[in-house]
Amino acid sequence: MLSMNKLLWMLIFSIITTAWKEELSDYDGFACSGMYSNQVSQIRDSKIQVNFPKKNNVDVTFLIYNWLDESNIGIYEPDTKELYRRCSKEAIEKSLCESQDYGKFLFNNQTSHHSPILTNYLKLNDIEDQYIANYPIEETGLYCVELITDAPYTATIWWHQPYGELMGSNYPRLVFYGTMAIIYFIVGLLWGANSFYFWKLMHPVQHYLSLLLFTLILGNADNLCLLGLLESL
Repeated sequence: MLSMNKLLWMLIFSIITTAWKEELSDYDGFACSGMYSNQVSQIRDSKIQVNFPKKNNVDVTFLIYNWLDESNIGIYEPDTKELYRRCSKEAIEKSLCESQDYGKFLFNNQTSHHSPILTNYLKLNDIEDQYIANYPIEETGLYCVELITDAPYTATIWWHQPYGELMGSNYPRLVFYGTMAIIYFIVGLLWGANSFYFWKLMHPVQHYLSLLLFTLILGNADNLCLLGLLESL
């Protein structure tokens, strides 16, 4: 029979392993997440990792980029003003890309990118076991992964933050819960001292207020400890 400690750690582990693992499937997939650069923390490298398992008769095109560069994705054909997002045979014929870039995403204004743009075209028949794409995060921001396949397929994204496994949207809550825990603790000490001194004069409603304040202190401390645990992993 599992102990309560083992059950608690299994629950925490399940939260960790699902919070930052995301799957892109079917013919088109698109996912975005806030990412922090290593300027926030030096615990480990901040990066996006996409795993492509081997599968026969499937071709995959992927794109990883900073959302601020969304307007740079694709090239307009000068005459028709038609937007080409990928290097196709037609795009090659119109000299919008080279034959060695066939299948890849196209992007323009390379000197004005906020972050590097990573794209590749994979023939999954040719890889041994799986192909792993690593994208280092150099600037804090919103990053997206786009996947296009010609058959049903699933790739796995790992969002690796520099401080641990805490979700990027939850990282600012560390400061909030920490500040609130300190405030509630100080208020609790003052309230407890006055309650002890005036114990005989307290009304029943004030006892309920004491219980409420104690609950708020425990709640904030619990949230702070859980977020701190995830941050340190």
